[in-house]
Amino acid sequence: MEIAKEVINFWSSYSIGVRWTFFILFAFILISWLFIIPFIQSKESTTQIETTPKKIEELKQKPSVHLSNSIEELRSLEEVRELTNSENELNLYQLPNGVYGWVESHKLDTPNLWIPDAPFAEDSFAIPSSIQLRKEKKWGNDIEVHKDKDGVVRVQAFITDNTRLQLQKPNRAEVLSLTVVFRAYSEYKFIASLPRESVESFKHREFSDSETAADIRVSKIV
Repeated sequence: MEIAKEVINFWSSYSIGVRWTFFILFAFILISWLFIIPFIQSKESTTQIETTPKKIEELKQKPSVHLSNSIEELRSLEEVRELTNSENELNLYQLPNGVYGWVESHKLDTPNLWIPDAPFAEDSFAIPSSIQLRKEKKWGNDIEVHKDKDGVVRVQAFITDNTRLQLQKPNRAEVLSLTVVFRAYSEYKFIASLPRESVESFKHREFSDSETAADIRVSKIV
């Protein structure tokens, strides 16, 4: 009781104006603690949730590596068809989306694979892509190339199970240095459809038993 009396006496010693100021300040702090701060935190949380799907959608729009056990499955997935006679040996930029053809492996060596796929580019020194696709496979070192339904140029290559696991690693943050071949051979039995945007370098070479292989670097995912 004595403590209560001392508090009342202390409170009574101040003028009404001071007491009202203190009361308003206390009420503001209490309301902020109970309502305003939780509301702000809730808005921040909502913003984070809303940007997450957008970020996921942006990742989906980037060309991804496709993996399969059969070339037929990849052709179906990427919705590509065989070249017609009139399309035979046209440059990549001249071809419509949704086709596949063949090219000799040495023609994909860096920097040929990265020459712009357009007759005119921002860089006045850039030239049209010299890569021409053929309707039929002629040589043992020919590589199947897709210009898929979205216009993404993709190289079809055979890889090992270990390479497949590396490429499938989610949110891979490192550049991969890989060896690939262009027809099923030994442990190279899985097929990877590699978009040009993900291939940082490409260099063909002779492999075991005169098979053609390529040493490539595949860019990171994030």
